[in-house]
Amino acid sequence: MCSGGEDERFICISEVCARYFRTHSYRRPTNIEMPIVEVGGLDSGRKPSRLEKPVTVHAHHLINPWRAIKKREIDNTTNAIEAWIRARGHAKKFDKVVNVAIKALRENKHVRIVCRAGRHRSQAVARCVVSQLPHMMIELNFLEEVTPVSTVAQSVS
Repeated sequence: MCSGGEDERFICISEVCARYFRTHSYRRPTNIEMPIVEVGGLDSGRKPSRLEKPVTVHAHHLINPWRAIKKREIDNTTNAIEAWIRARGHAKKFDKVVNVAIKALRENKHVRIVCRAGRHRSQAVARCVVSQLPHMMIELNFLEEVTPVSTVAQSVS
């Protein structure tokens, strides 16, 4: 997991990105325009979007892993959440949500991925989206608590 400061949180998904961030500190280039993926929730009390006119991708219609996580049937990691959603017969829905976000990012549009609380489904979708675009510079902002990619998190300052 890579942190860009107290205000913004970033997560490195692809192996190329992860290798780079193990050896370099991250500072967002001010002269480069890059699309932003913002991950958040729809419930009242959740932080509002900071993006102007993003493409909103809804992950709330995917099966909710919250109860399985609470019962400790699955780990609270985006990898485990994605596998659990796919195993429950929602692979096509998951892929459709991912593809909508990828299409918007390739058109250099900002994307907001939302589910109910912004902690599980939307973060699993965001991880999948960013991992499928390893050569594209994307800023990834989490408005809620960050779910780790795996149980072993790497921190880089």
